[in-house]
Amino acid sequence: MDSIQSKIIETLSLNISKKLDIVITEGLALKGFEFNNNNDLEDFIKQNCRCEHTIGPEEEKVFFVNNIPFLLIKYSSGSTPINYSEDTSINISHEISYAYL
Repeated sequence: MDSIQSKIIETLSLNISKKLDIVITEGLALKGFEFNNNNDLEDFIKQNCRCEHTIGPEEEKVFFVNNIPFLLIKYSSGSTPINYSEDTSINISHEISYAYL
């Protein structure tokens, strides 16, 4: 059972991370920043970007480039229960909303 849970968590984390990468790259492109490869993107983010995280009933992250906000991400804190159906499949849903600023 632990290996199933670990695999689920690993898969979800990877999917969320990939989506977040796409959203951040698109947000930076809307501000006029384009990159030839992931190394250039990573270097740019390290030097020019920051994130402010607000914790409350609904958590928020605001991403800044050169102190100008360009992305807002909202998500609910807590965990989504894992429901096992009769055929032992696992259904998990997770919602994250975002807006380009």
